[in-house]
Amino acid sequence: MTITLERQIEQMLALHKGWDDREALPIKRETIDKALKYMPLMEEYVHNMLNIKLGQPSLTACTDGSVDLHWNSDEYELIMNVPERALPATYYGDDKHRSKVLKGNFPKYQ
Repeated sequence: MTITLERQIEQMLALHKGWDDREALPIKRETIDKALKYMPLMEEYVHNMLNIKLGQPSLTACTDGSVDLHWNSDEYELIMNVPERALPATYYGDDKHRSKVLKGNFPKYQ
């Protein structure tokens, strides 16, 4: 069952400190908004570099308060971590043969 992007966001915003039964940080709306702004930029970057359309990513909360964007298709898989703080997002992606690898930092969204 696929969960809509809106539902994924609702679920992340409902997380409280310690949601992992340890010391996980809650996910801030600002971090989600930053991830949403990065989505089309990363999709355009991959399309320009590799001529691959990524499709809709899933969003996942991370224990440090960051958000992962995860694109996974038959053709390509890419994960981007968007930090809570004003740091660059990091990403790594490859095809199933690891012949089309992309990795690096995405500058802070202005």
